[in-house]
Amino acid sequence: MIPKTTNSRHVLFGNEKVEVFDQSLTDEEIALLIAERYDKLGFDDPFMVMNLDEVLEKFHQWKRELPMVEPFYAVKCFPNRVLTRFLAKLGVGYDCASKTEINDILDLDVSAEKIIYAHPCKPINHIKFASENGVQMMTFDTVEELEKVKKFHSKPQLILRIAVADPSALCQLNTKFGVNPVKQAPQLIKKAKEIGLNIDGISFHIGSGANDFTTHEIAIAHSRNLFDYARSLGHHMHILDIGGGFPGGEHKFSFEQIASIIRSSLEKYFYDDSVRIIAEPGRFFCARPCFECVNVIHAAQAPREGDDSNHIVYYINDGIFGSFNCKLYDFVHPKGKPLKLDSQAQLFPSTIWGPTCDGGDKIEENVSLPKMSTGDWLLYQEMGAYTIAGGSTFNGFPRPKMHYTISNENYAKYLA
Repeated sequence: MIPKTTNSRHVLFGNEKVEVFDQSLTDEEIALLIAERYDKLGFDDPFMVMNLDEVLEKFHQWKRELPMVEPFYAVKCFPNRVLTRFLAKLGVGYDCASKTEINDILDLDVSAEKIIYAHPCKPINHIKFASENGVQMMTFDTVEELEKVKKFHSKPQLILRIAVADPSALCQLNTKFGVNPVKQAPQLIKKAKEIGLNIDGISFHIGSGANDFTTHEIAIAHSRNLFDYARSLGHHMHILDIGGGFPGGEHKFSFEQIASIIRSSLEKYFYDDSVRIIAEPGRFFCARPCFECVNVIHAAQAPREGDDSNHIVYYINDGIFGSFNCKLYDFVHPKGKPLKLDSQAQLFPSTIWGPTCDGGDKIEENVSLPKMSTGDWLLYQEMGAYTIAGGSTFNGFPRPKMHYTISNENYAKYLA
């Protein structure tokens, strides 16, 4: 239930409204408050909420556990102006993959030094744009990219991406990017010297949805060897990019455990080196702070042959062509719960479908839920990472409306 003393006001942050509450509220309390407003107005479109208090909590967690590593938020994960503007207030850097992402961040008056163009294969016009706007840090992993950057960028800071990945990661990035750190990387470092380019650092990414974070030690050890080799050839090596893959929500390993592995590895291999260490967290900052509420647009008994006659199907107004594309492309399985939850209610076998005419638009199958009716709301938590970034309006169904919230205490400290 919503605390009876809750008061709020709206303020502008950039061009967006942020609702400032007089106290910190849970996801459920915020969702219920907004859903009740929607009901009174006759609105039933889906909505998503970004809780900036939780973004701030994630930032403090990062600074507490990895104070030696500068976070560069991976914009592609949740390209949202309120989030990027808020992170800029906190001094976070940005991992950009295109001219558009770079331009969006520069529009926030962020220094070009706080941007890494972290795409090893860049269009020529995007390289020119980075050069014209002072964005120097950029990754590469081929001779061809070296030659392209030499021709179209006036003063690049080149960071060689190596392929060291957790074999159990859900998204294997080294199948597309990165070079073997033992066989190919030294050749590229030597080639750069031959054509008059300096290598400034090494980067890696162990994969999204990683499970074996000891892979960081392997990658950092390879980076140390490549730093030494490059310096022996005269390269000025001063940047280490440890990539992304940091979980942002429920995971079998805590961030504290993961950070401990990284800290010990950095101490072991770079303890006596004044290297700038950066990382590219995406879901870490946006997964947990964002949740979505969807409306039940149809509910019906749907007995199946050999199935329980009490089986119920629900159709909701967002699906895999919208925010729930994360099921296909990020290999996650969102789990919803009724916003007005009766813990004593009988549970029924249920299937939840998205709103489109596509037969594959299925969100959850054979889950146990209390009986709901058309017009009821479902809450899905941890819906920030790779959701709206890949969503469409297929069949004409709208993307969820965004809402932003923050407590009065944190507003006074960071936004006022």
